[in-house]
Amino acid sequence: MKERLLAGEKADVFASMDLSNALVLNQNNLSGEVETFASNPIYAIAKSWLPNSKKFK
Repeated sequence: MKERLLAGEKADVFASMDLSNALVLNQNNLSGEVETFASNPIYAIAKSWLPNSKKFK
């Protein structure tokens, strides 16, 4: 979507999980002030399949 906006397409709202996308649009004078409207922790879950692998606490 960022590329489409940079190419001239219009949008009423742009939301992105990647802050750098919003900052690029702002630096190109294609948006107003960039504001964080949501914040969530990121979790990763993986099954240990290696023998003798260490578990994280």
